[in-house]
Amino acid sequence: MAMKKVILLLSAIVICLIGFILNYKIDSNKVIKEILPQKEQVIDEAHFVFKPIYEYNKKQKKLKLLVEITSYIHDDLLNLNYKEISMVEFNNELYKAIEYKIIEKSKHKLIANIIFNPTNFQSTQPFGIRLFTYSDNEINWN
Repeated sequence: MAMKKVILLLSAIVICLIGFILNYKIDSNKVIKEILPQKEQVIDEAHFVFKPIYEYNKKQKKLKLLVEITSYIHDDLLNLNYKEISMVEFNNELYKAIEYKIIEKSKHKLIANIIFNPTNFQSTQPFGIRLFTYSDNEINWN
């Protein structure tokens, strides 16, 4: 009878350990997304809409900036490589974009993702996006 209790206790401990390990492994890969307030601004006679999305898990942090650009005057703004001309400013440090993905493009409109990897980024602290188009532009979130 005592042997059955010991086996039952050991089985329960093993099951709990397996559950704990699986739960920890699933949690570490879970990506949490925070959608921050969007900003709209006219830059070089084009309408820009910025929608920042902060994605993070235990391994990495990314700030994705969904950008919608509409331009009827300067169509060449839609052909710029925004990976090369955009930076994020956080804690008095500038971070270059690590990736630029075009989602949709037409004659007068561009929708794209600009992805940054700022270290120690927190969505509750102020940050800014710098764009170097025909002029130096800064968009701030406070």
